[in-house]
Amino acid sequence: MNVYLMFSDRDFDTNGESPFNEESLIQDLELELLFQEMSLGDSFLYGIVRKALICSLKDPERIRYRQQVLQDCLKHASAVHRLYDFAVSAIEQEKKHYFGIFMRYPVSILHSSLELMRDLMGHLKQVRKIADDERENFLSPGFSRLFSMIRTELSDRYSDEIETHLKAMRLRMECSFALDLGRGT
Repeated sequence: MNVYLMFSDRDFDTNGESPFNEESLIQDLELELLFQEMSLGDSFLYGIVRKALICSLKDPERIRYRQQVLQDCLKHASAVHRLYDFAVSAIEQEKKHYFGIFMRYPVSILHSSLELMRDLMGHLKQVRKIADDERENFLSPGFSRLFSMIRTELSDRYSDEIETHLKAMRLRMECSFALDLGRGT
């Protein structure tokens, strides 16, 4: 899902081309301290802040678009922080799932994958709840579009369908696992 909070017509490209004089500009304007303060030690935010501040905008409409998104961020900082925290938590949750020594067995892979999907669905439901609860409070076109996409992409129907698939796969896995047990001696 693209977010479109930095641009109205495309997603923000963190790997996009930087100005040729990027390092000189950062040093001359002493921007490193600003980057660190804005990102509060978060390496992901650091990269975004650095890229966003270095790549200048010349189009007044794009500047207004970002300023409207920023106004929403400032007015509703707690909701924005909650959205960000859920996104970071989901990424960390994925990293925590241990695919160790037993991962050469299909049943173990399936079990771990199902648990990860169940955990991630919990995060997605929380993001959807924020979108439902907060959509009326945000006025910028960027956030309106984001919340609309979240509500569409993470609809109740979608969540129910995923839950149905997860339950069916868990049941199949349990049956398969039970069938694989041999006789004890």
